[in-house]
Amino acid sequence: METLEFFLDLARQVAKPVCLHVRDRDDGSEAFSDVVSLLKSYGGSLRGVVHCFTGPEPVAVQLMDMGFHLSFTGILSFKSADGLRSLFSHLPADRILLETDAPYLAPVPYRGKRNEPAYVRPLFSLTAALRKLGEPLWSERLIQTQRDLFGLRCG
Repeated sequence: METLEFFLDLARQVAKPVCLHVRDRDDGSEAFSDVVSLLKSYGGSLRGVVHCFTGPEPVAVQLMDMGFHLSFTGILSFKSADGLRSLFSHLPADRILLETDAPYLAPVPYRGKRNEPAYVRPLFSLTAALRKLGEPLWSERLIQTQRDLFGLRCG
């Protein structure tokens, strides 16, 4: 945790967003509770994204309440991801990002292959359908979200 705290302090000092990857520990215990507690100790002075999000809804709500965004990968397209798709479908659209997490977690129909950035396209189409939005509108929303978080121009 000491290294993580160092980088969180640095991000706060330079006013830049952080990108976190939170996974269960090797012993099977959940790491989200520790990360949420640590982020709360910063009193809302951090912003960023939890990439490759697969956590439960209460954690998603806590992270978003602290100003964080959630990024989703090809896992959303896996048969076993019904719960994650359900959660994704009702999260605030302005707090969602998409990613490939290359070289892993390729979406269906590329599952099992080496992932690459071009494979975000089927994930994009799936998520537009899950949100019940046309692809042009969903694209605009995602672009605006990344601009809001990172201050970058794209598209």
